[in-house]
Amino acid sequence: MRGLVVAVGRGPGGAGQPVQHHVGEQQVPVHGVLRYQARFTLHVSAETAAERIAPATGALEPIDERSCTLRTGSDSLDELAIYVAGKGFDFEVHEPPELVEHVRVLAARFGRAAG
Repeated sequence: MRGLVVAVGRGPGGAGQPVQHHVGEQQVPVHGVLRYQARFTLHVSAETAAERIAPATGALEPIDERSCTLRTGSDSLDELAIYVAGKGFDFEVHEPPELVEHVRVLAARFGRAAG
């Protein structure tokens, strides 16, 4: 696998323009601008994360051999939080601020549910 270099966010023409994922030699269009653009640190290599995260879902950028950045988006904070948590990797959420707080609320809710 070649390196993962991906752009997520507003396209070159501004809001609403497609963005291209560049994964090796392959380009995958991502259409539209989503309400929330999120940035996570995943505590797993970019190569391992790429086995579970489709290129059309988010951008992976290696930090080092054991961690990577995931940039992804959604119109739903719940969707972002549950999507990343469901991948089975330890992670940190950095932005947007609304997502950071939402993950705290969900963590408390799950803690209460587990007794």
